[in-house]
Amino acid sequence: MPFLKGSIGGERGEEVANLPGMCLGAGERAVGFGIAEGNVCVLLDSGDVKCFGAGFGGMRGSEDWSDGWCGAVEPVRLGKGRKAVAIASHASAEHTCVILDDGHVKCWGHNNNGQLGIDRGLVWGVRPGDMGDSLPYVDLGADRTARSISTGPDMSCAVLDNGQLKCWGDMLRRGLDPKLRGAGGGFFGGGDPAPEVVDLGVGRTAVAVACGGLQTCVILDTGDVKCWGVRGRHCGFMPACGGKLIEGYPSPLGDALPVVPLPRKARAISATFTKCAILEDDTLWCWGTTDAQLGIGRESEESSSAVPVVLGAGRTVRLMAVGLVHTCAVLDDESLKCWGWGGPWLGTADGAHRDRGGTPDTVPALLPPIDVGE
Repeated sequence: MPFLKGSIGGERGEEVANLPGMCLGAGERAVGFGIAEGNVCVLLDSGDVKCFGAGFGGMRGSEDWSDGWCGAVEPVRLGKGRKAVAIASHASAEHTCVILDDGHVKCWGHNNNGQLGIDRGLVWGVRPGDMGDSLPYVDLGADRTARSISTGPDMSCAVLDNGQLKCWGDMLRRGLDPKLRGAGGGFFGGGDPAPEVVDLGVGRTAVAVACGGLQTCVILDTGDVKCWGVRGRHCGFMPACGGKLIEGYPSPLGDALPVVPLPRKARAISATFTKCAILEDDTLWCWGTTDAQLGIGRESEESSSAVPVVLGAGRTVRLMAVGLVHTCAVLDDESLKCWGWGGPWLGTADGAHRDRGGTPDTVPALLPPIDVGE
């Protein structure tokens, strides 16, 4: 991935292939990125991180309030000699987390619910001296390191080297009673910056985690998927979501939390308000919202069960990502397709902001691939 392209093509009626790449600097290559609310942070092949866009509340980690534009973006100071190996942001969140080359985790941006894993300050990364060695590690436990990380609105989760899942921040989305406050008792909404082990069931460990808009989902070592958070059909199975929108109701977790019914084991998962999983046969199954983002050719009540996304005869999925209002997938023939609410994020060049995926004639199987250029 030598460069990144934005999603302004549909707005201007331009082909995505003709859009300029992001200005990463001479010889710099992107190997990962995280999109937050108003900005994007890019992980470079050097291990440096550069953040572009809104600087409000320390979101760029630039130790000031400035927005980041081409030619004026310096790497985020992660600490002396430290480089990043993984990055996570969420489209409806205002913070970013990285896993460093020593396995530790650091986060910056908004901290109103303790989502940075820091027990003080409502923002971090906006004041001189906030970053670098002064930016605290998230306390994952003695000798514990992170294998993967995910962020959501006001929360963060990491899969540890021993397979444990630890989450911090918004307690309701973590599946915990908001009244149970620890060191972060002063945070809004009952947040707590102290990472806590999520009970996945006896003998179960985590392989991957995806923090969504109202729920969090995890792939277990068995390949099964579990989700919890704010109860609703968009959890994937009515009982398979802990929590209620009533303070004082902790989520049932552990063995009491059933798995999301899927026909096969999952190998990848992505979540916002819609959830999608790539199964072991490389098919794509989604559940949650009522709209075109599911890509099933109809719009009805929230899908309480996972449904298959029809991608075309013989087509399977290599990669996918779920956004706030759209879903994109890279298919086995290396083509890219996107569907959901109409807008420039769908990569259409006609400027027509028409929903795709919610009617029989716009299912992903019938959509043309997006031309991203060479």
